Amino acid sequence: MSDPESIGVVQDAKIEFARKLSKWMSSRGFGNVDVVRGLALHGVKAHPSLISGYRRGRYLPSPARIEALSKVLGVSASELMPPINAVLEAPRGFELAPLSDGRVRLRVHQTVSIDQARAVALILGEDADRALSIGIQRAHLSRQEPD
Repeated sequence: MSDPESIGVVQDAKIEFARKLSKWMSSRGFGNVDVVRGLALHGVKAHPSLISGYRRGRYLPSPARIEALSKVLGVSASELMPPINAVLEAPRGFELAPLSDGRVRLRVHQTVSIDQARAVALILGEDADRALSIGIQRAHLSRQEPD
């Protein structure tokens, strides 16, 4: 079950970041492709659809990407940063959202092997084999065509 408070905080951060990014891009006359080219000059790979996702409030970049975006736009990172405390996204597809009780919600957005998934489930104290079999069954059912 999702914690509504953390979801709201994360969504607010995405919207605020989207507003700030769009404002600075517009003031510089930059489109998504311009920003992607600028990021490439700073050694950061991105696609115009990612920038579009940032501008629509769909994604929140990692602190490292915020830093690179600030360089491209010629502003300080603090001028782009959403409210701190909202979301910390690690570079390899991990998203951490602080919860009000001191824990964090972890989301992994990355393809892993079955063995890696099992190891994560074990670390989290889940019945790894049961969790994996349920996940595989769901994936199989979602791919079946309706009658």
